[in-house]
Amino acid sequence: MSTEQHGETRRMSMLRDMLSALVSRGARLIDSRGETSGVALASEILRGFDTLDEQGRKDFLTMLGNPYDPDTKRVGQAADAYRETYTNEALAELIAASEPPRQELLRRLNLAPGGTAALVHMREALLPLLRDNPDLKRVDADFGRLFTSWFNRGFLVLRHIDWETPAHIPEKDHRIRSRSRHRHMG
Repeated sequence: MSTEQHGETRRMSMLRDMLSALVSRGARLIDSRGETSGVALASEILRGFDTLDEQGRKDFLTMLGNPYDPDTKRVGQAADAYRETYTNEALAELIAASEPPRQELLRRLNLAPGGTAALVHMREALLPLLRDNPDLKRVDADFGRLFTSWFNRGFLVLRHIDWETPAHIPEKDHRIRSRSRHRHMG
């Protein structure tokens, strides 16, 4: 085996170990009850995602697929119970059963300082993968549902910008647009 092949094999092994650790931390984050430990775990996962190369990010996002889908047996049982009883309790169980654990993981990742921005960047890494990886569409759907609820128009303050607007507001908008353009061009 050449030195180059050995280096690539070692890099792939390290990447697998890192992905395995990130997924393990994700499972622990979903199960965590303490806010402090949850914030620390969320921060670790987001920092870990940032260190991954393009292939590592794709692999991480792929791991958010099937393992974090709803339990089909539980969904089926909850649907049957709701059809039979048509009660509020049965409906609540059906809703709970059909929510992918992935959504709870994303909500908890949002606890980390800068979590929302990190999740937006994570979705940004996901979008170009959708065309060639249709299984990732369910991961994207969960990002979309959460972002839609988090960025509800009712939470935004819209202001008309004119010559009377304080200078720091249009300047802030300009910096955001410049960063966004630079990120898409680079």
